[in-house]
Amino acid sequence: STPSAETLMEDFSPRERVLIDEVCHALRHMSAREVTELSHKHLGWRMTDHLEPIPYESALFRDPAQDGSECIDELNAVNHA
Repeated sequence: STPSAETLMEDFSPRERVLIDEVCHALRHMSAREVTELSHKHLGWRMTDHLEPIPYESALFRDPAQDGSECIDELNAVNHA
C-alpha cells in the first residue's frame, strides 16, 4: 500500500516541511509540463546524463551562466499571477 502524505512528511524536519510547503505554494499554478521545463533549467539536471541520478549536492552549485534570479523571477511571476 502507498503511504499517506502525512506519513511521508514525518521523515522531514520542521524546517524542511516549511520549504516543501513554500515550493508547493510557489508552483501551485504551474502545470506538470511547466514544472518539468523549469526543473530542466537547473544545473544539476543539465550536468547529468539521461536517467542518471542528480546529485543532491548540485543544489549548492551555482550556474556561471545564470545568477539564479531567472528561476526566482519565474516562480514569483507564477506565484503572483
